[in-house]
Amino acid sequence: MLNKLIFVCLSISLLMVSSCSSVRIKNKAQENITDIDLYNTYYFMKLSSELNDSLGCSLDLNFYNENPNLFITHNNKFDNLSNIYYVLELMHDANVKPSYMLKEELSGYLNGLQTNIGNFAFSIKHKEEIESTHEIGHETYLSSYSALKSYAYLDITISKDQASKLNHWIDGVVSHSDFWDSLNIESVGDLLMVLEISKLAKIDLSKHGDDIHKSIFKLSDEIKDYLKKAKLSLFLLNDIERLLSIANVGKEKYFTPDTITFLLSLQTKDGGFKLFEANENSDLLSAYYGLRLLRQLEQDIPRREELIVALKKYGQKNACFDVSTS
Repeated sequence: MLNKLIFVCLSISLLMVSSCSSVRIKNKAQENITDIDLYNTYYFMKLSSELNDSLGCSLDLNFYNENPNLFITHNNKFDNLSNIYYVLELMHDANVKPSYMLKEELSGYLNGLQTNIGNFAFSIKHKEEIESTHEIGHETYLSSYSALKSYAYLDITISKDQASKLNHWIDGVVSHSDFWDSLNIESVGDLLMVLEISKLAKIDLSKHGDDIHKSIFKLSDEIKDYLKKAKLSLFLLNDIERLLSIANVGKEKYFTPDTITFLLSLQTKDGGFKLFEANENSDLLSAYYGLRLLRQLEQDIPRREELIVALKKYGQKNACFDVSTS
């Protein structure tokens, strides 16, 4: 189960651990920073939270508070916004407050990722590419959202100058009719990210209220059409649910009994989920998406115990941490 997924914009692997009933995770960074795999660490721990089960593992997140310079050492995996975001969200989920030193180190790094356009990049190299191509569109939505969410987890307010540039960028995006005309079920993630970014940056989109509601309204028929064509996926369902939540739109019209039946049909025998109907296997990301959707839609988790067993085996055979028995 739980094969490795190659996912755009998010770096990805979980190393071998001895067979033991209880595993204490020790960050690989203490020995070799390049062996850390925060992608799988992140989703493994998110699954642990969704299942309310430790899965036999624990993660010492205070290590990052004690080693703040880890994040800005260039030419390593931490010189990338997605990895910083993973750590900060895991710290937030575990109620581990960022230290003063960590805030100081990361605030400077995050500030340096904002482009002269106003959006944010995943890395310094990515920033140079954005500024050279003047990329203002969806290629920078996820990185900008990750940056703003990281500021929020650090309890840092961006400066007035940063906010002004960010506002100018978003206004440029939503003021073009092309943005609204091109929105459909496939690009629902673009609207979701624009709304998430605007909420985090306190950008007023009220004058585009009609455009937002028209785009969301037509999703109902598109979901039905995609169900008939067997083109619906966990990616789309997850983005649609998040969009409805942030826009405060009731979900009953969109997540009908047929949609929920389809969601449950994506579950595998071991309790995981596959991203697409044609897939045979689950992985960490799709399993998390499946459980998250079930929770948001107030559905019970079928095969919960089977999934816990499968994840514990996965963690012991493929853990992306150094471990020691406890």
